[in-house]
Amino acid sequence: MAEKDIVPAKVSPIFSRINIWLIVLGILSVISYLVGARSQAVDGDAYPYCVLAQSSILFIGLWMVVRRRTNRWTLKIVIVFALLFRVSVLFSDPQLSTDVYRYVWDGRVQAAGINPYLFVPSAPELVRLRDEDIYPNINRAEYARTIYPPAAQLVFLAATRISNSVIWMKAFITFFDVACFWLILKLISIAGLPRERLLAYAWHPVIVWEFAGNGHIDAAMIFFVALALICRYQKRDTLTGIFLALATLTKLYPVVLFPALQRRWNFRMPLALLGTVVVGYLPYISAGRRVFGFLQDYAKEEGLVDGSRFFVLELIRDIPGMSGLPVTVFVVLTLVILGALAIWAILRQERDARSFLMPSFVIAVTFTILLSPHYPWYFSWLVPFVCFVPFYPLLFFTGTVSCLDVTSIDNFWFYSFFLTLLIIFLLTQKTRLGMNLKSFVVGRIGRSDSEAVP
Repeated sequence: MAEKDIVPAKVSPIFSRINIWLIVLGILSVISYLVGARSQAVDGDAYPYCVLAQSSILFIGLWMVVRRRTNRWTLKIVIVFALLFRVSVLFSDPQLSTDVYRYVWDGRVQAAGINPYLFVPSAPELVRLRDEDIYPNINRAEYARTIYPPAAQLVFLAATRISNSVIWMKAFITFFDVACFWLILKLISIAGLPRERLLAYAWHPVIVWEFAGNGHIDAAMIFFVALALICRYQKRDTLTGIFLALATLTKLYPVVLFPALQRRWNFRMPLALLGTVVVGYLPYISAGRRVFGFLQDYAKEEGLVDGSRFFVLELIRDIPGMSGLPVTVFVVLTLVILGALAIWAILRQERDARSFLMPSFVIAVTFTILLSPHYPWYFSWLVPFVCFVPFYPLLFFTGTVSCLDVTSIDNFWFYSFFLTLLIIFLLTQKTRLGMNLKSFVVGRIGRSDSEAVP
């Protein structure tokens, strides 16, 4: 080919229309995070409006990167502003939760050579570890031993070996959050969707506030779950089991993903899972049965024992003649539903190497709805699924959960909102209702970018 025939590649402009809009939206979000952080430190009045603005920007931004033509600068802009959002709230004191003070305390106790499951913070054996910054802010200090499993404890210990400050603990947990960017990008590629969908996680207000703002350990759990999903795609069963175990040893409930990640007649994954859990608890075995900490009493406090916390149970009790339905019946119903999903996930025929994403998504969402948490950070592990399983109701649902922290809305009305969204979504699709969810979610995974929807 003659030299004059060579046409240089067209350079994607940084200031394309979509990038300019994203920059404007990003600047508005940064301002709202700064205002929200300052509002929390003063009276908190502006915070709900800031979260509403951030959620709206999330929806608009995701719609733009899916519907408009992007270029090589678009993802970079998304990531740069995502980092700015986190820096905007990182250096403020946590206002919506004091859990991070317990993290620092647990790390300090371990560094002193004491098993954190043995004593409540107010115990005389720990007097020498008290200070004016951390100890007065620990929740349930008078009666609750730590509830956090071994992998979480190791994160606390590692962080406090550098600094015992709350800001550093939040920064340490934010490292896990930012590392999830790379892992989620891999999962988006596995699903065959545009990489710019990372915006759904990176710009999500629940993720920003609960990790960089409040320092919740759920960021590490999501990190390990994402690693487990990637290893499952690569058919690295031992690593899948190890990472799922680490996620479980961070927040317990990721173990429900086991049926979705298990390959039939392959025992390496469950053996790796079980072995890692056992090894994780060994350093703390001196606590005996107390190694499970405050878990049982926490279940009572949160209404898990009497059933006052469960949305589905409250919904059933509103049916005439069902007001006295015992919580035991609901527990059985829950086990039946999750058991049926587990059987479906294990026995379903895999069409390709990424088919496991669908049952992982369904089990995670179903479990969360049945659990009906009243704290926004419990929803954070659903947010990555928004990036690679396009599903409108989950996007709006996770985008509004911060309202639980700043309003008096109860679980019934909040979950009714999600149920209404789901029904409207199913009824307005063109496909047959019975096949709609499968055709919309499964059918979109792996299609061309032009067909993808948020």
